[in-house]
Amino acid sequence: MDWREHGRHFTVAVFVVRDGEVLLHWHRKLGMWLPPGGHIERDELPDEAALREVLEET
Repeated sequence: MDWREHGRHFTVAVFVVRDGEVLLHWHRKLGMWLPPGGHIERDELPDEAALREVLEET
């Protein structure tokens, strides 16, 4: 069953921490610093989406 048929969508946000620092990226549309993240694609697992979003946005 596709959860989109029910009007729902899921997202991930990833907090990458190294040496006490947190990785953020500048979100142009919102005009603020955010952790990498975004929508989970159809047939994609949350951990796969998390890795993809980090690679896309950083």
